[in-house]
Amino acid sequence: MANSIDFEFDKKSGEYYIVWEPLVIGTGKTRDEALQDLREAAHFGVDAMISFILMLLWGVIAPKIGLVNINYVTSMLVTITLWLAVAPLAAAAGKRHE
Repeated sequence: MANSIDFEFDKKSGEYYIVWEPLVIGTGKTRDEALQDLREAAHFGVDAMISFILMLLWGVIAPKIGLVNINYVTSMLVTITLWLAVAPLAAAAGKRHE
């Protein structure tokens, strides 16, 4: 199991789960649900990291240009707003190239 991602099935709960040594990182009634759970966890992690970086960079840049600092919650709101604005545009552009 070293350096691998494995599917396991728990007979008691009737769920599949994904194990990436040594963590369980996705669960679901089917393998597809377990993979979807993994994708959602990854998206949350990326969003949280982007928000944290945005907050740190904003804290450095904002005082130099006369803007107020923002906290983590505000940076998360900015990140979500940008995702909501950019994702449909990216999807539309992707469909146009197919």
